[in-house]
Amino acid sequence: NNANLAENEPLPNYSVSNHSKADQIMDVAESMIRLGGFHAFSFRDIAKEVGLKSASVHYHFPTKEDLGAAVMKRYGERTLEALGTINDFDESDWEGFVQHFIGIVYNAFSNDQKLCLCGMLAAESLKLPTAVVVEVVASVEGLLKRLEEALYEAGWTSDRALARRGASYVFSSLEGAMMMSVLMAKDEPLQAVSELVIESLRSLGEKNRQAAS
Repeated sequence: NNANLAENEPLPNYSVSNHSKADQIMDVAESMIRLGGFHAFSFRDIAKEVGLKSASVHYHFPTKEDLGAAVMKRYGERTLEALGTINDFDESDWEGFVQHFIGIVYNAFSNDQKLCLCGMLAAESLKLPTAVVVEVVASVEGLLKRLEEALYEAGWTSDRALARRGASYVFSSLEGAMMMSVLMAKDEPLQAVSELVIESLRSLGEKNRQAAS
């Protein structure tokens, strides 16, 4: 239900004051990417925000491609860490795992009403440097794999291919709903789609069990 979404733990809020200069630079870059996209800021913008000279930003990240790839890689690793695996749940609790994933997505939006980093960069992937695209794809694939494993190992289906389709359905539905929520500046689309995703998976899971019996 809606209350469960709000109760899920958000991704960690990394304050720039508590981290190295490289982390501070990545924090600011991540925020700027989520606000306006990869091409909407310069090293000079980041330097001004962090309180450095542009040369200092280049010292840590020689090119903007290097910076974008590092930011995406860090984001993907943190999201996977926050998500965990199906082993963190009861043996057959695929629904709890998917709800947990929904909570992470929901909080990524509700914290500042922006798209998550994966969604923003995926939307402009045709114009991104190769190294950045590689990290976006790796992050998405990692999340899809975790969802697939949860649906398969928790018994939602005994068909690996169907588990992969289910994972893709969950991920793409939530990303699209988040985009609509950003556009409309309210969480109603994301809340509604989150509920429908769970209901649809329940129905499909029951059909899977009937077909297997």
